[in-house]
Amino acid sequence: MKLISCEKLEKSMVELQFSIDAETFKSAVNTAFKREGKKYAIPGFRKGKAPKAMIEKMYGKDLFQYDAINDLFPENYEAAVKEAGIEVVGRPEPEVVSMSEEEGATLKVKVAVKPEVELGEYTGLTVNKDVKTVDEADVDA
Repeated sequence: MKLISCEKLEKSMVELQFSIDAETFKSAVNTAFKREGKKYAIPGFRKGKAPKAMIEKMYGKDLFQYDAINDLFPENYEAAVKEAGIEVVGRPEPEVVSMSEEEGATLKVKVAVKPEVELGEYTGLTVNKDVKTVDEADVDA
């Protein structure tokens, strides 16, 4: 994981952009194929025995890439938050910027963070304490 940018937006929102290297992404795609490839039936092949290239040709090249991103996102998101040094208080809104097995994946995430509070001049303020006295007549009443 490599943190590309950390941009502060309005209303205590931050936009993180980070990338996942190609080697990690490619191995996650292969893991997703091994796990999910058994679900797809391709004419001419027994169910679960079709090669990855045939499944991708029939159902789309990014079929296993999105599964790989879903697998890699939590761990890489946490690393990006830690590297950026922000304190997250909301649910992330991820967006895939680019993904390929040759170049890896780049993600953009918007997330709510703890607001920064600036304190004004508070030293030197005085407060008057009103002391109430209670006598026996007030207690009897």
